[in-house]
Amino acid sequence: MPKTKKLGSAKPKKAKKNYHLEVKVNDLVYKGDASTLEQALTDFVDSPSFPFSVKTRVFIKFGKEGEPEQSRTYPVFVARRLFSRISFKESALELLSSKLETYS
Repeated sequence: MPKTKKLGSAKPKKAKKNYHLEVKVNDLVYKGDASTLEQALTDFVDSPSFPFSVKTRVFIKFGKEGEPEQSRTYPVFVARRLFSRISFKESALELLSSKLETYS
């Protein structure tokens, strides 16, 4: 007896959220998950908790599911430049995500 497939029974696959991102800045904490680190950073920039000005040092904790989490701490003067660049230029956001992934 030949096997038959049922049409329309396939469920759409949800994108697996492999990366976790946590950012602490100006007494605010952002936590998010996404399929890539670049997407997680993009979600952070688009979120209402993205700061317009940086007044304290920035602590970024990120990692892939099943691997140990990495963390970076940026002083105020570096974080101000970094946040102003990633908020206006998409290429700067791509560079930051690739930089964070290579030093992992």
